[in-house]
Amino acid sequence: MNIITKQLKLGTIINQDLTIPVVIYGDKGPIISIIGGTHGNETESLFIMRELARAIEKLDKINCRVRFLTGINPFGLINNTRVGAFDFKDLNRSFPGNPNGELTDRIADAVFTEVRDSEIVIDIHSVTNWGAFMGMELNSPTKQLAKKTQAFNRLLNPPFIWRAIEGAKYANASDEALLKIGVLGIGVEVPKLGLIDERLMNQIVDGLLAVVKNPTLKSVAQLKNPVPLLANAQRFFSNAGGLYTPVLEPMCEVKEGDVVGIITNLRTLKDSKLRSKFSGILFVQSTKKLVKTGDKIYVVTEKLGEFR
Repeated sequence: MNIITKQLKLGTIINQDLTIPVVIYGDKGPIISIIGGTHGNETESLFIMRELARAIEKLDKINCRVRFLTGINPFGLINNTRVGAFDFKDLNRSFPGNPNGELTDRIADAVFTEVRDSEIVIDIHSVTNWGAFMGMELNSPTKQLAKKTQAFNRLLNPPFIWRAIEGAKYANASDEALLKIGVLGIGVEVPKLGLIDERLMNQIVDGLLAVVKNPTLKSVAQLKNPVPLLANAQRFFSNAGGLYTPVLEPMCEVKEGDVVGIITNLRTLKDSKLRSKFSGILFVQSTKKLVKTGDKIYVVTEKLGEFR
């Protein structure tokens, strides 16, 4: 299998060239672009890309080109920050970018220019705190793109799908910007690295590999087992600091008043029960950790229905 490597040139930092590595598997057919490291505190995508590349190398051939853009937010990755290290902008709220703007705008422009010829662009992110592997569904501007999104999620076959209908929150995200020019841009959410065991890693890679094997998303059968479709997040931010210990795992059903965790007051070492303010699906749960007032502890969503 033909493998091409190159560098996207962005400019210089002091006396150092700033580039983004690109690796392309295959030499003909439609292009699937996979983006990783958009947020510098989400390195999970890079490990998934490595495993997917190894799986592709084991295939005799592929009828497409798979383009990996690894670590597109290099200084965010160095500093383990969501935003850019110099201008403090969120790269995934900066697309399609600006070739004459600040550094984050220029990175967005270079990445967008590189991938806009793709059949599919997959941007891999990880869930804050403790969450699940999920497909994504955005408001597609055309019926054709909506059908492609559905076909993609059927091939990916995640245990949950998040319908991102919060509007302005996702403005200028990579997938939103790509959908506007008629390219299927779509996000995938995965858990934090310490929660991805071998079984789950294989499930994620197998789903992405199914897309690689069917890059045009044609003749995709409905799922045998329906997947919950979730939306409308309600977030709870802690009113007090202390030691947080979760009681419930994410993706379980909760009712208003259910105990979701315990907060230990460090002045008294006494425990208090943290009860859910909402009813629905416990979408995200904090791991066991030290928290302060204002930290996001849990997110509850509504189950809209089932996706097949």
